[in-house]
Amino acid sequence: MEHRQINENYRAIAEKLIAQEPALAYIKDSQVKITYLESDSTKKDGRERLVLGECEKVAAKNRWAITSDFTITLFMNNLVGFSEEQIKTVMFHELLL
Repeated sequence: MEHRQINENYRAIAEKLIAQEPALAYIKDSQVKITYLESDSTKKDGRERLVLGECEKVAAKNRWAITSDFTITLFMNNLVGFSEEQIKTVMFHELLL
């Protein structure tokens, strides 16, 4: 069974990227709220490739539990051995919403 939890380190990485990267200025300029999660799951896509991260819009029916507009989840088991710079790259990709 998959377990997801909030990861404040991922939030800090994302906030730095949002502040520094012109391509992400729209996030800073809008009122978009994002919750950053980590998953202990090993996720694969339909072609059996590892999924490193995913960005999902929070459905209206789940707003009682998650007050954000989006969640970004990084799959820890798929990031084993990644450097901090590689994790930043994955986060940047997911922030492109």
